[in-house]
Amino acid sequence: MARLPVISAGIYRMRFNKGDRIPSRQDLDWSGNYAHMLGIPDPTGEFANLIRLFFTLHSDHEGGNASALTSHTVASTLSDLYFAYRPV
Repeated sequence: MARLPVISAGIYRMRFNKGDRIPSRQDLDWSGNYAHMLGIPDPTGEFANLIRLFFTLHSDHEGGNASALTSHTVASTLSDLYFAYRPV
């Protein structure tokens, strides 16, 4: 997981002819470092915040949360999801 931003940003820069790979910085968090390595100008830090929000939302709904797990489990039994729903 730690190397994915380096690989992904490198592929982006090669694929779209954005120049040489940008080395990572040790003073940035995972998302901020990815935004930095993409090489997109970000003087206010808003792009890094957007990437941070994107990764948070994406990782939360990638099939690992409780509602998604419940939906997948019910669907795999060929049951109706409506009957598994219980309002809180």
